[in-house]
Amino acid sequence: MNGVHTLNMIQNEVVTSRRDRRHDARRSQFLAAARAVAEQDGLDALTIKGLARRLDCAVGTMYTYFPSKGALLAALQADAIERLAEVYDGAADRLEALVGDLHDDGCALARLVAFGRFIIVAERAMPEEFHLQQQLLVASGLADSDHVDEVVPVAFALLARPEGLLEDGVARGVLAPGEPFDRTVSWVAAVNGVLSLAGIQHPGAGLFDTGLLADRLTRDLLVGWGADPVALEAAAAAVPLDRLEELFVP
Repeated sequence: MNGVHTLNMIQNEVVTSRRDRRHDARRSQFLAAARAVAEQDGLDALTIKGLARRLDCAVGTMYTYFPSKGALLAALQADAIERLAEVYDGAADRLEALVGDLHDDGCALARLVAFGRFIIVAERAMPEEFHLQQQLLVASGLADSDHVDEVVPVAFALLARPEGLLEDGVARGVLAPGEPFDRTVSWVAAVNGVLSLAGIQHPGAGLFDTGLLADRLTRDLLVGWGADPVALEAAAAAVPLDRLEELFVP
């Protein structure tokens, strides 16, 4: 009797696991299609009914995954931020080979420069995900108040990466003391703001090299927070942007 009960439990777990995998795969399919719509036509064009038509599935099916547009947007933004964080973590691990010849203080500065440059690379390598996280920073009301709590913890988890780098810089004495979270938010928002200049539709706007401007902004902020300019330039030379593009594998 116990053997039959155990077998039934195992069979139920297998069925549940298969069902969960199918559900996750279907949800990922929906989110991938939603990212494509958002990138091509903008978030205003993204609707539950429109997405159902695009995927040739019942609207009711879509609502079982996302009960409202707000829920869809929250899931879309959370997924985008998680994907960016995953790719950054992989690239950050590979980054250590580039900075291995630097002393510890130089490594700390190089990692900070590299994070700012990873934001620049993300815009090029993962435009859909990048623009969704950018919308979270610069626009309000994308996810309704019932679902915004699904996005904020994920965003804070991503911000913990640069916040930790700043704390390490202060601990090593290469940066002056300061509030790491405030610095993090200012830094990430400012770099995103500079990169958004690429979307300006105005004669002469194309003269902006937004990547170069964003990189200069990162180094100016670090100098303002106490980094030695000479040491910072040496650290920056160890993590050139083209090498980081090789490490950044979506």
